[in-house]
Amino acid sequence: MSDQREKRVELILQQLEELPTLPHVAVRVLEVTGNEDSSVADVVAIIANDQSLTTRILQLVSRADRGVRGEVTSLERAVSLLGFAAVRGAVLAVSVFQTLNENKTEAGRYFNRREFWKHSIAVASCAELLVEAEPKLGIPPSEAFLCGLLHDIGKVALDAVLPKSFNRVVEGVDLLRGNLADLERSIIGLDHMVVGKRIAERWQLPEAIQQVIWLHGQVPDALPSALVNPALVNLITLADHIVREQHLGYSGNYTFQPRGPLLEALGITSKQVDAVVGQLVGRLEPRAIALGLGQTSADALYRQAMAQANQELGRM
Repeated sequence: MSDQREKRVELILQQLEELPTLPHVAVRVLEVTGNEDSSVADVVAIIANDQSLTTRILQLVSRADRGVRGEVTSLERAVSLLGFAAVRGAVLAVSVFQTLNENKTEAGRYFNRREFWKHSIAVASCAELLVEAEPKLGIPPSEAFLCGLLHDIGKVALDAVLPKSFNRVVEGVDLLRGNLADLERSIIGLDHMVVGKRIAERWQLPEAIQQVIWLHGQVPDALPSALVNPALVNLITLADHIVREQHLGYSGNYTFQPRGPLLEALGITSKQVDAVVGQLVGRLEPRAIALGLGQTSADALYRQAMAQANQELGRM
């Protein structure tokens, strides 16, 4: 790397320090739920003062297929029924979404944040469904959901600190139908995986989440041997592929790696994937509403996905 390019990269990384930190409530929930001596009352006491956060958390953790929708009407009930991990994941999900969801609507922009978050929620929901379909993975559904939601936070961070350069990247990748990370490295000097890892470190997110953000998209054989949970990285890579194949939301990436090695590494069958695809839109719809992306009906999601698929076929 040339001196000039190296200085530019360092300058970008310094700009990331100007992004907002996680809200205090999220930091405190991380601390308390990580303490074995904490009680339900301790967690509830931190969250309860923020009514908006409380409402979104309850929407996010309520699930019809668990048979608890209508029962989870209070934080106490949510924590008791679903456990610290699920509630911690919901708090982090809502907090990160609110922290990085500044809307940019100026003309000429190619990066659609609404569709980006829809993609992220879809990947989160897909990862959750996959671990429910294959319990032998030993990955808690709440951890799979959170990693899926956060795997691409580097993209929205680049859009925040380098909007013009990132706009050029997105415009270019849409024209070339290529790999977003390749163009990021060419135009900006570093990719969204490195940027996302830097953000995750700054927010002191768990190491397993940092590694997913940094290494998702790699083939299983390319992953370092010292990872906390390589299965988690492979899971998010697979979920990301499935969601992009289904044209749910916008990721800015048009390249795919063979699915076979991912399925083999995870011990997941094609039949299980097909079953997950059949449930995906139904799982995505309430989550999109809970995170403030509007009243996105299942029918509307299917129609939009079909329209994007047809548009892609037209381009091909």
